[in-house]
Amino acid sequence: MRILLVVSAPAYMSPSPKDTSYIGALKKAGLKIPSLDIENESAYLEAVRPFSRRAKDLFQGYFKKIMEGAGIARSHGIKIDVYLLSPRYGLIEEDKVILPHLVEIKGLKKKELEALRDRLKIVEKLSSILQQSYDLLILVLKKDHLPLLGVLGKSLNLPIAASKVVLVSAPSLAKLFGEPIKFVGIRQIGRRAEAFVRLIDSLTVKTLKDYFESAQ
Repeated sequence: MRILLVVSAPAYMSPSPKDTSYIGALKKAGLKIPSLDIENESAYLEAVRPFSRRAKDLFQGYFKKIMEGAGIARSHGIKIDVYLLSPRYGLIEEDKVILPHLVEIKGLKKKELEALRDRLKIVEKLSSILQQSYDLLILVLKKDHLPLLGVLGKSLNLPIAASKVVLVSAPSLAKLFGEPIKFVGIRQIGRRAEAFVRLIDSLTVKTLKDYFESAQ
């Protein structure tokens, strides 16, 4: 079995973007805390590279629980590719080296979100990734991040993205998705990570068909 997992990048990072040593190094280089200015990434890396980390090491919080689930899958011979959806970096692999950053997109308007999505080429990258053969696409996403994938528009047709699709997000989105997508509405992001681990644990002992039938 091969799984593609796309998860919203959390706000919690280590080191934190508010770490005093990090801010001091940025100020010394005449830079602010990285935000949506991805075009300045090379300048940031040159100035504060010691603070850079692989995405899977930088992000904390619920993402650690997500990676626990990925580890369970891999230990059972399930191939799982993990990508993070970040408003700064777009769609990135778990081993991508990035910097602590501070981004808030809740206040952005629809057109601004669409412009950000297009600038980061998020939909195009996901479409390219899905050219590979996946048995299951799992999306564990914040409600605010869904527009970055074009999920609430017409630029991405999730039902044909993989043979099976599970979307774990805010309960308020339930009416937007029907079969063949399996929608799991959970309010708290930490509990969504736990639901992902349970899903993975189920797939180590049952087939995809059995999982989808039992999840009805």
